[in-house]
Amino acid sequence: MATAVLAILAVMAYGILGTILHQAKRTHGVEKSVGRVSLTLVELSRLLSEASARPIRNAQGVLRPAFRATVGSRPRLVFTAATGQAIFYRDRSGLSRLGLGVHDHRLLLYRWPVLDRARPMRPHTTTLLRHVRDFHVRLLDVDGHWHHNWPPLAANPLLFLNRRPRAVRLSFRVRGMGRLHLIVDLP
Repeated sequence: MATAVLAILAVMAYGILGTILHQAKRTHGVEKSVGRVSLTLVELSRLLSEASARPIRNAQGVLRPAFRATVGSRPRLVFTAATGQAIFYRDRSGLSRLGLGVHDHRLLLYRWPVLDRARPMRPHTTTLLRHVRDFHVRLLDVDGHWHHNWPPLAANPLLFLNRRPRAVRLSFRVRGMGRLHLIVDLP
């Protein structure tokens, strides 16, 4: 009889141990996801805070604003940033043309090899985060109004060639974490 009780206790102990190990594995997965999202938010803050007011020339030689955000475009947000590339490239200004957008549920960083393009070029893309949906961008003007597009739709784009917004608000959903918001004040 004592052996039967001991066997039942052993089975229960193994069941409890299995549950604990399963929960530990699950907790580790959540911790890893939160860490990945946190690092992405820090990187986005850094990139946006390094935004420059330098406009660019497209492949046709037309000046384009330093900051551009258009609803429905990919990438959703495009800007010039001081990324420090001058350290690695002797003749570079240290500025890069960057973009942010979502494709196939991945938050992507777009990076063009040059600022002023003599011919059309495809950007290099890097996945910053997976399982992203509903990516929204809003931009704050000097009057305190938020806009979905930059330059604002009613504005003359030529007046916004080297104007940056005061702040950028990114909002997106990540599977298992809900909606995240990031507001970055631009210097």
